[in-house]
Amino acid sequence: MALGDVSRGRFRDGRRAVEHATRACEVTKWRDWSYLDTLAVAYAETGKFDKAAEWQQKAIELAPEGADKEPLRKRLELYRNGKPYREPAPKAEAKRHDPAVAP
Repeated sequence: MALGDVSRGRFRDGRRAVEHATRACEVTKWRDWSYLDTLAVAYAETGKFDKAAEWQQKAIELAPEGADKEPLRKRLELYRNGKPYREPAPKAEAKRHDPAVAP
């Protein structure tokens, strides 16, 4: 995922993320669950949580049987609660920004 879920706000652009994710879904004829998941993340970033939940539910339905759907379900709950998804910061970056860690 990109533009809609990055941990650092200056790199997030929900509007562009929706555009790119929508195009990816169109190219794959709306059959690739991972792109639907990305579209949901992008909609949540723009504050359109109903749309995000709608697409996240479809991503869950299309994900293959053996896939770990728990992360998808957790994101769905975030959207239903009006919260965007944030990709966790890499550990090295998290340490740099943690005031409890000395430079």
